[in-house]
Amino acid sequence: DAEGGVQDLEAAIALQPNKSDADEALIGHYLRIGGVDQAAEYSARLAKRSPTSPVGPNALGLVALARRDLTAARSAFSKSLELAPTYMPAVKNLAAMDLADKNIDGAIAILKAVLAKEPRHIEATMMLVTVLRSKAAPVLENVVV
Repeated sequence: DAEGGVQDLEAAIALQPNKSDADEALIGHYLRIGGVDQAAEYSARLAKRSPTSPVGPNALGLVALARRDLTAARSAFSKSLELAPTYMPAVKNLAAMDLADKNIDGAIAILKAVLAKEPRHIEATMMLVTVLRSKAAPVLENVVV
């Protein structure tokens, strides 16, 4: 029962206010079922409760995306990366926004910034390779072997 699950997650938040897993689960649940206002409420609480964590701003960015407020989403994801430059959920979200805007160079810059901080970051490396391949694809289509 979804309502029971929500109550369990709320209880988990009360018991462990310094952990964000239950908050993230609730926010994701509400975004999946179209409860954007509830997701916004939990995201705002999370951001207020843990102001130095990148999780709150990232969640606020997801809410902004759900509301189709791209400026607020980009700002929230950027705030998340100011707090933790290698926080991959925000990296992925910001890079995805750049890719959706056909700003491949912007996505590359975001991923290279992660790699500048953590040169052996596997996930960022794999994403960068994928983005670089997509950038090269139009050129490679014309190559005859």
